[in-house]
Amino acid sequence: MKTLLTFYIVSFLKEKRTMVWVIVMPLIFAVFFGMVFRGTSGGSHSEGLVSILNHDSGPIGEELSNFLKKKNFDVRSTVVPNTIATIEIPETFTSGYMNGTPPDIRVTFPADVAGNRPAQLKMYLAQFTLRMIRSAIWIREHHMVTDDFHAVFSRAPGVTLKKTEGERKVIPAGFSLSFPGNLIMFVMLNILIYGGITLRQDMESGITRRTLVAPISKTGFITASVLFRTIIGVFQALIILVAGQLFFHVNYLTASIWLLPLITLFSLAIASLSMLLATTVRNPDRISTAAIILTLPLAALGGCWWPLEIVPKFWQKIAWYLPTGNIRDVFSKLFIHEIGFTDIASNAAYLVVLPVILTVAAVYRLKRNMT
Repeated sequence: MKTLLTFYIVSFLKEKRTMVWVIVMPLIFAVFFGMVFRGTSGGSHSEGLVSILNHDSGPIGEELSNFLKKKNFDVRSTVVPNTIATIEIPETFTSGYMNGTPPDIRVTFPADVAGNRPAQLKMYLAQFTLRMIRSAIWIREHHMVTDDFHAVFSRAPGVTLKKTEGERKVIPAGFSLSFPGNLIMFVMLNILIYGGITLRQDMESGITRRTLVAPISKTGFITASVLFRTIIGVFQALIILVAGQLFFHVNYLTASIWLLPLITLFSLAIASLSMLLATTVRNPDRISTAAIILTLPLAALGGCWWPLEIVPKFWQKIAWYLPTGNIRDVFSKLFIHEIGFTDIASNAAYLVVLPVILTVAAVYRLKRNMT
């Protein structure tokens, strides 16, 4: 199985035209649509611009900047136009909190700021304050030093707030919308096209039959085929996520340790779907057309082209049961806050069951085609 999987990967990497569609085209589309559908802040952070004048000599002022960046604010260290707020942190901010005499920070909201963004910022500042107080108390009680604040602040909260169903007020825009949307669409499109065509061509040329009579089991062949197509999706997703993180401040990659496992499950489901497609559409030239016809409606219905938050609720419920809409829901949750496993447990269950069903169907169709 390892030899066959290695052969698949090496052959894939040699396909220059395929690599263009896997790497270059998704990034071009993500950047283009990110600029077209950017938020009112003019950038990739739909929460808006915030100026933080940090005079603090300790770590808490720096942690506040990092906290707001993770909440998709475009944080600037100087006063700039069109900000939703200017936050001035005094020099004794850290020392005051650690000594039990906390000074106040000054938050100024321009008079012409409209919408719910000031209220959103106040809510995040309140969240930060609670975590900051908890961290300061922990450090004092355990006789730790001030420099340990970053590590203590990053610890998981001891209390989890119960979430109730409701319409999201924060809607992703700009690069925060385009990068995950194009990631999902192109991962699905490329796995279906490349994975489907290569399998169909192998079946038509007799390579698949010769492979099965070689010293490799049918289970090993199927496992290598599914894993190879899954690796294509994960490879492409990582490139898009890293590019978004490094160059466009789209912080999905570092938002949760559960994102990559869920993307892997999504890629696994599409990998099985590509094999099912190859065993259903007998003409290799028509597989590309079938993949496009299948991908584009699912991308639109799943929220890859626009936020699911703006569509009717019945549409949102339908989208959750689509593979594109389900993984898009994970990105939407990441956009609002850092997620734990309980937040995406239902998504994970769906993305575990779906590949199993599609793999069983693909194996059944493959056996029928080989008889």
